[in-house]
Amino acid sequence: MLAKYVLLILIILFVLQVVRTVRFLQNRGRVNRPHKENMVVCDHCRVNFPESESVVSNGRVFCSEEHQRASRER
Repeated sequence: MLAKYVLLILIILFVLQVVRTVRFLQNRGRVNRPHKENMVVCDHCRVNFPESESVVSNGRVFCSEEHQRASRER
């Protein structure tokens, strides 16, 4: 009689583990990955930085407005 209960508990645990594994594998592809951003190089100081932080002037890319002004003064 005890063997039936032990077997039933083992079957339930096995089914639960299978369900958890299937859910994990299904959600693995849905992980939010950070957006990869293009890196650019400042024409004044040659530092690499994200494109979203750039200052563009006459087709040239700068890391700050200060470097944009300094480049104009050269």
